[in-house]
Amino acid sequence: MKDQAYLLVADYFSRYIEISRSTLLSFQTSFGTIRALKSIFSRHGVHEITRSNNEAQYISTEFVNFAKDWNFEHIISSPKHLQSNGEAVQTMKNMLKKEQDPSAALLNNNK
Repeated sequence: MKDQAYLLVADYFSRYIEISRSTLLSFQTSFGTIRALKSIFSRHGVHEITRSNNEAQYISTEFVNFAKDWNFEHIISSPKHLQSNGEAVQTMKNMLKKEQDPSAALLNNNK
C-alpha cells in the first residue's frame, strides 16, 4: 500500500528482524518512530547501539532525548554510506516479495 511504511529493526548479532508497520506519516515523525521503537524495545530489550539513517525523525531533539533517557547509543549513518543498513532492508524486501503480510513474512523466514 502506498500509505504504509515499515520500521525495520535488525539485531546484527542474532540476525533477528523485527518490523513495525504504520502509516507513512506516522514514521515520518519522531513521535511515531519513538512509539514503535519503545514497543519493540519493551519486548526484546533496549539495544546498546541503534543505527539509523539521518532522516529528520532520527536527528530531532526528541529522538536525542529518547536515546539518552533509554540509555542507548545512537549512531547515524552517513548519507554517502547508506549501505550500512542495506543487509536488513534487502532481506526484508525479499521476504515481502514472497509474502505481503510482514508478520507472515517474518514467521516464514524463521522456519
